[in-house]
Amino acid sequence: MHLGNLNVRKGKYEEAWRELNRASRMDCDLAEPFVAESSEAEALDYLSRLPSTSGYLVSCAFQLKEAGEATYVQVWRTKGAVARILRRRQASLAVKAGADPNVRKLVDAWNKCRLEISRSILGDSNGANGPDRIQQVQRLTAEKENLERRLSAALPEFKHERAVSQASHGKLLEALPEKTVVIDLVQCPRFKQDPQHEGNQRTRIISCYAGFVLTKGQPVQMVDLGPAQPIDDAVKQWRKAIAENQPGSSDKVLQQDLWKPLARRFPPGTKTVLIAPDGLLTAIPWSALPGEQPGTLLLEQYALAIVPHAPFVLDMLTAPPRAADASSTVLVVGGIPISNLESARNSKP
Repeated sequence: MHLGNLNVRKGKYEEAWRELNRASRMDCDLAEPFVAESSEAEALDYLSRLPSTSGYLVSCAFQLKEAGEATYVQVWRTKGAVARILRRRQASLAVKAGADPNVRKLVDAWNKCRLEISRSILGDSNGANGPDRIQQVQRLTAEKENLERRLSAALPEFKHERAVSQASHGKLLEALPEKTVVIDLVQCPRFKQDPQHEGNQRTRIISCYAGFVLTKGQPVQMVDLGPAQPIDDAVKQWRKAIAENQPGSSDKVLQQDLWKPLARRFPPGTKTVLIAPDGLLTAIPWSALPGEQPGTLLLEQYALAIVPHAPFVLDMLTAPPRAADASSTVLVVGGIPISNLESARNSKP
């Protein structure tokens, strides 16, 4: 990675891209087997220590022609990587627990431990915190991590499974329905050349946003959304205006600077848009952005949905149908008067 950044500072973007691409692949190759065998806390801690190699790769790609597709290979592989591995590990455990009573006992103990941690962190049911709460959370966390390592050992096939192959985003391009677009957003560092300085001071690094537009049967399109600060400021101002029920223009700023550059890449007739946001873009109520016609909202023009990452869309499109059973039944209750909550809490089943 350091060699790649050095080449960027020298303006050698093709060499820098090759080095950063190699470093990003190496990061993934090392991280995936470690995450597969570690606890959730260890996996997330390891992720936080990794350099933002793929982010620098995106930044470098803007200086090259036709690098969007190859760059997105690593974005696809790295964004939400730990969450994807942990999710699949839990799914594998659920399947194996149904057939192996020993694994079932471990899973039950693990779920119980996680529940006790949540209760300890939130405090007692009456809102008071016990004097030994911190020690209790630490003890339960250690127990949970030990259970997770034992559960990982119960799935030896998982240790050798790759999180996502480098070509997997091509499968999504094939599987996407017609008139459907996926927007994968990434916050990344961006190299900017400052002519007023010389040497190492000439290159500055600022935070920026980039978008990747995925449509059925088409190459991935990379979109430069510019510096993150003005967009983040507009998001904060808009959310504040919504909370205070005050009019403002921040939504129009986001429409102009964020949405329109992405929408220009949509094929004609697009009806559904799936958005995988990043950074402060996760706080945007996308459906409430202004539509193309005055006085309209995006919700009136598109069916919009937020997804955690693009591979999630592929998982949903290709997952085999589940048979209806008691474990997949959900009871949804709404419209309960607040005044009745206290009596409901104290009532006995």
